[in-house]
Amino acid sequence: MLSCVSAGTFECDGLVIGATLGGLDFARKNNLPVLTNGKVVYYDYEETKAGRKLQDKAANEKIYLSMRGLIIFPYCEKIFLRDEYFSIISQTSSQKLYFNKAYLFNADEIENLKKTIIDYEVVDIIKRKYLSTPQQKAYETGEENFITKIRFDDVNLLYTYSNLTKQQLSSYNNTEFMAKKKVSWWLKQNGYRSHVKGNYIKLHHQERLKRPNYKLFLPDNIEDRTNG
Repeated sequence: MLSCVSAGTFECDGLVIGATLGGLDFARKNNLPVLTNGKVVYYDYEETKAGRKLQDKAANEKIYLSMRGLIIFPYCEKIFLRDEYFSIISQTSSQKLYFNKAYLFNADEIENLKKTIIDYEVVDIIKRKYLSTPQQKAYETGEENFITKIRFDDVNLLYTYSNLTKQQLSSYNNTEFMAKKKVSWWLKQNGYRSHVKGNYIKLHHQERLKRPNYKLFLPDNIEDRTNG
């Protein structure tokens, strides 16, 4: 566990970096402290199969671990990796944390981590009108990169999922406009019609969200768990 060596200097044997659900669960099972800068990991639309928001589930897990004393440096705003320790920065102070082993679940937690972007998980959120929610809400499109999956929500949105490189993102064929056009084409090909007589399906692109996937360059005492 965490121990104080001197003023502003701490040490621990092992710790978890990042407040993902996988990281929080790993910390709980292994009784490890969690270091996080408090950034929101999940988007508002992301839910469990039971319909619970992942943001809410992660927040509850953090409260539980806080009650067990496993959320360390709760006012941390930035984390920097130095040669043998983490430099933890808050509004009023800076601490050093020496460690033997760290399990990294979120690469964005460490400000100066050496990494390169492999590709992006891209979600296009499209508002639909005059189209009711089908009984089956998620569909695989069979595409390789752009819009590989389409998911309907219970209200008036649908979500498309893609995996695109930076170069692919800059292509006109993968723009937000083309996402809407491709969804419109897919709906027609699969027999979707307006549920309102005399109207046709209307689509409006609302938002594009991007989450990068990284290739990490880590020291030997930091283990990559970003896919866990």
